[in-house]
Amino acid sequence: MLNECRWMELGAALGDLATDQAAWSQATFGSDAERGPIGALKHLAKEAREAEIACVMNLGIGGDRGIIAEELADCLLLILDAARRSGLTPLQLIRAAQSKMAVNKARTWPKPTSDEPVEHVRGTMPEPDLTRLADDGNPHHEVCNEAPAGPDGEGDGGSGTGEEDADDTEIYEPRTVSHDERTNGI
Repeated sequence: MLNECRWMELGAALGDLATDQAAWSQATFGSDAERGPIGALKHLAKEAREAEIACVMNLGIGGDRGIIAEELADCLLLILDAARRSGLTPLQLIRAAQSKMAVNKARTWPKPTSDEPVEHVRGTMPEPDLTRLADDGNPHHEVCNEAPAGPDGEGDGGSGTGEEDADDTEIYEPRTVSHDERTNGI
């Protein structure tokens, strides 16, 4: 397990990476207002296949883990790009992943018999807790609280309710950004 300093280093490195990736991606491929997440997601599918091949070819004795890391890094960069182009900050993506992890832990999973995908047992699915996308009050989980713009271009574009939760932290829920919003900056 990582100690507190290593966790802080991980957070800072992720923040630096997301900032650098966002600037490069928008300068190279177009602003978030010009392009949505679909291109990044389609590219992610291609890179995930390349990561799979890299693992098959390099996990044995004498394999090159650097190739695996490079392909997985491509996937990470594309996930950050698709999330941002969907209107999610890296922290919101992490909070959504934490909520999804709680859902996955509550599901029933069969025992894997190979290295093939394992699907959860279908039935009732717990709903993810999207309130974790907001600041949880933990001083180690510092949030910038930059609320997305609302319909008037100012303030409360988060949940759309204008309400705040009990600890006065706005809740930002992921939403689909329409083509008009991306192209017209709405």
